[in-house]
Amino acid sequence: MAYVRFTGEVYKIQRSNTVVNFFRKIIWGLSHKTSNFKGKESLVALISRPNSLNHIEINRQGVNWLLQGHDVNEFAIAARHNHSPLLSKSLSEEIEKHNVHIFWDIGANIGGIALPLLKEFPYLKVILFEPSAEVAGRLIRNLSNNPDLFQRSMIMNIALSDSDGINDFYVSNETFNSGVAGLGHSHNRFQFAVGVQAYTGDSLVGSKKCPVPELIKIDVEGFELEVLKGLKKTLIQFHPPIFFEHAIYRLKERKHAQDQVTNFLESLGYAIFRLSDNKKITSADLARDADFVARAL
Repeated sequence: MAYVRFTGEVYKIQRSNTVVNFFRKIIWGLSHKTSNFKGKESLVALISRPNSLNHIEINRQGVNWLLQGHDVNEFAIAARHNHSPLLSKSLSEEIEKHNVHIFWDIGANIGGIALPLLKEFPYLKVILFEPSAEVAGRLIRNLSNNPDLFQRSMIMNIALSDSDGINDFYVSNETFNSGVAGLGHSHNRFQFAVGVQAYTGDSLVGSKKCPVPELIKIDVEGFELEVLKGLKKTLIQFHPPIFFEHAIYRLKERKHAQDQVTNFLESLGYAIFRLSDNKKITSADLARDADFVARAL
């Protein structure tokens, strides 16, 4: 184990380098070509088995993270004071102003948005939806490194959609960006789909598997409409504010209209605002990538 001090902070780094890995490959190569004998595997494990994954432990916004650093979401946490400054600030203000107790993070990834909010607000409970098994594993790892956040977190390794059942899920093929996975095939996802369990938000609320959301964040790479349709009853009855990503290229690749999500929300009694200045959106806003917030009229 190595410790590195940088800008006043101490970073704990698990050692891994090409020399050590080369040594391991030689040992494993000799092992598989050598006849078995008593104690062989124990000996090989003793001299060549890695003790742990190559994680870097750092603290950001009071949260203890275990990061590998290669993924864009992990790098953003490591390199910035805040993962997504505007979104995080806006959600924080919303929670404080309206005394929000239940927050649904739909497309939680590794917890870059939700975990600092949990740390900031000791009364907040977060439901974290992340359908990717690998990414959910990293989310669990980060939560495990923060025992004080356990009791107020619920990880749902499922997809939210407009129907219950098994859905195709396409994992990101970008080794540096796990956040582009989704429920449909795309140029930056593997062609082979894995089956994931999908639920509607309404069914989770109706069955009391999840508490009613008082605030929602959605980042699902172009499948916002399906998520919202599956939450229609809940949205009509409770009208929680909804923070969501408006990604033009995702809408184009699905051949969907630029205003499909905003029109649906408006039909449920919402008004749509730009997150950047809290002004109502215009047709020009729909023609570019942006973050929006939907509020009940």
